[in-house]
Amino acid sequence: MIKQPKSVKSGNILFKFNPRFSRARSNQFASAQKVVDSEVLRLNTPLIPFDKGILNESGILHTVIGSGKVTYKTPYARKMYYNPQLNFQGAPLRGAFWFERMKSSNKEYIEKLAGRKLK
Repeated sequence: MIKQPKSVKSGNILFKFNPRFSRARSNQFASAQKVVDSEVLRLNTPLIPFDKGILNESGILHTVIGSGKVTYKTPYARKMYYNPQLNFQGAPLRGAFWFERMKSSNKEYIEKLAGRKLK
C-alpha cells in the first residue's frame, strides 16, 4: 500500500492531498502487476522446454498472480533454465533462459499493458 501523504502548510500555501490517493494508486499498481505476471506466464509458454508440459504447468501452479514473482518449481527447472547446451525438443525456440529471451522480445509490450492500468 502506498503511504498516504499528509496535508502540509508552507507559509500561506496549504498542500492538501486527495484522501483517496493512496488506495486508488495502490489498486492501480496491484492491477498492473497482475497484468505483468499473467503476460509473463503466457509469453514464456512457447519458450519453455516441453516434454509433458509439467515445467510450464509448475509456473502456472506456483505463481501467485499479482505477487510480482513468477516461480517454476520442479526438480529440474533450474537445470533447464541455466543450461543452453542441453538438447531441447522444439529448439531453438524452446530452451534455456526463456524469461530473458521473452523479456528482450516483449518488454515494451508488457510495459504498455501495465501502463494502461496506471492511467
